[in-house]
Amino acid sequence: MGWGNYTRVFLVDSSSTINATTLKKCVDMLPGFIRLSKSLAVNPNHILQIRRNSDRSAEVLVAGNWLHVSRRRVPLVISQLETHSSTRRN
Repeated sequence: MGWGNYTRVFLVDSSSTINATTLKKCVDMLPGFIRLSKSLAVNPNHILQIRRNSDRSAEVLVAGNWLHVSRRRVPLVISQLETHSSTRRN
């Protein structure tokens, strides 16, 4: 989760840490992460489900929480998830 020049990273064990770097730099250092919106990115291995809403937006389910996908990023996120799931099967 990006906060200006800081990024809060949520870990699998439910703890979190704050880094003094932008979300963009963090995503660049962590290949494979999917940018959901201006302030959110997620490891696709932890996305359990995606649902599209009637207003053309979408949400992804991660660790029991529905995270918003910005409308302009929905096609890209779906494409990245399809690519990710096909590479995991091979």
